[in-house]
Amino acid sequence: MKRATIALLLGITGILLLVQVSGASYAFDGVPYPDKLDLVAHGTFKCGIYVGESYELAKPPCTRTFALPEDAKVKWARLYVGVWGGTEKYTGWVQMTLNGHDLGKTPLLGEDDDNPNVYCSSHGVYWVFYDVADKASSGLNTAIANTNRGERGSKLDGRIYSIILVAIYEDEDAPDITYWVADGNPSMHGRGWAGTMPTTNDFVSVNFKGAIDPANVEKANLTVVYLAGNLGEPDYLEFNGYGVGGNDVANSGDDKTYGVDLKTFDVTKYINIVLDIII
Repeated sequence: MKRATIALLLGITGILLLVQVSGASYAFDGVPYPDKLDLVAHGTFKCGIYVGESYELAKPPCTRTFALPEDAKVKWARLYVGVWGGTEKYTGWVQMTLNGHDLGKTPLLGEDDDNPNVYCSSHGVYWVFYDVADKASSGLNTAIANTNRGERGSKLDGRIYSIILVAIYEDEDAPDITYWVADGNPSMHGRGWAGTMPTTNDFVSVNFKGAIDPANVEKANLTVVYLAGNLGEPDYLEFNGYGVGGNDVANSGDDKTYGVDLKTFDVTKYINIVLDIII
């Protein structure tokens, strides 16, 4: 029987996480859910998976490059950009381009936000996505992010947390790979962080559903993306009930990456027929 590789990609943003829905309205504890992520892509074929990100909080305009294999035929791709608003009261815009294609000027409306591709929660942390399968390409890809930071009358902080490209591409020489991509924007916090509301939101989960026989799995990797994590603040990642990555997973790259973490864990030995992950 043919053995397969499993790739599970989970979008996590430390105190925030990302989720696709038809509409997205601001909520402090999470958009659109405070306690779960949604699957946005799933499939099985001979493919490769690319996840690349920037590693700094930067003033716009911010340019980042992503190198896909020279013969990659992109089948699914999503570009993410994180913007720091300063507070949910401030508004503005972000404008993205990828490989010279203008992805538009997207309004950032803070506590009034209802844009379908904008996830704003907590105190004005924005996570914005663009579907770019028709604009990402083999070889070097260039993304540029700009905001209204510094405009006359603007209070939006407007710095760029990170730009991340997730791409799934055809590779005839690769093994059969089953992949899941989940993203969302729950705001994880301790008691009292939600302004005058003495609430706690410290548990988020996602279920990767699929008929997987562990005996036929050659390797399984879990890739996680965190935004706004901090060194020394305890946080935990569990996969099928097993702890992964220690007690400080979102540690801002050992305090070197300005709140951004991109980490991959080998979870082959933890694979069950039902796949669950808890944050």
